[in-house]
Amino acid sequence: MNALFRLQHSPGFRLNLWDVLLVGGCFVMTVWLREIAPDFPLWWLPAYGATSFFMFCNVLRLSFRFELPWLATCLVSAGMCITQGWDAALWVPLASEPFRFFMVWWAARIGWYRGICWHALAHHYGHDPELIRIGKRPPFRLPW
Repeated sequence: MNALFRLQHSPGFRLNLWDVLLVGGCFVMTVWLREIAPDFPLWWLPAYGATSFFMFCNVLRLSFRFELPWLATCLVSAGMCITQGWDAALWVPLASEPFRFFMVWWAARIGWYRGICWHALAHHYGHDPELIRIGKRPPFRLPW
């Protein structure tokens, strides 16, 4: 049980009980929103956000600095959908998912990708997998 609560720093897929509880809570919130406000155009957003959080943190293993620009893209596109009356279920993923793929490519390119298939991507882009495994390759620095 202790391993379910411990942070796992090794590359590859990870599963943490806190993450599972957060994702489950967001899915409960989504069902609740759908029941109390079926006309609200973003009732599905907690499930989408939880799924994306799980992908960033447990499958793709991108740092929070990669997630922030993606989150900003989601929030701006959701806000535009509400103010302009657009179909948010179509436009929010169309705006944010290509950005997520770009983030994975960029992280692999600079040698800071630790998610699924990290070893193959490290070899493909000419990075030493041992440096990625032990965290000797520092992430890029953003001003925030």
